[in-house]
Amino acid sequence: MTCATDVQESDTALGGYRSFASSALGRADGSGVAAAFDDAVAELLRATGRLGSTLATDGHYLQQSSRQLDHATDDAGGGGGGGGRPPGTGVSV
Repeated sequence: MTCATDVQESDTALGGYRSFASSALGRADGSGVAAAFDDAVAELLRATGRLGSTLATDGHYLQQSSRQLDHATDDAGGGGGGGGRPPGTGVSV
């Protein structure tokens, strides 16, 4: 889940470069550099959006699986002492 948040933050930072300042081109104005840059940034934003979504989904399933494992090992221990994993050994995402 932390990775998904990091990707979303980088997405926000990348969004600040969404358009190329064509005034910076000088004599290269009309060369297509600005359009190519804009297309590249847009594609990167789409890719990081998909990556962030995948990471968030995977993080959710990892947390859910960790809780299920903890529950199953607690049940196998009979509730008395001895069974299951020690406290604090679950997966934290």
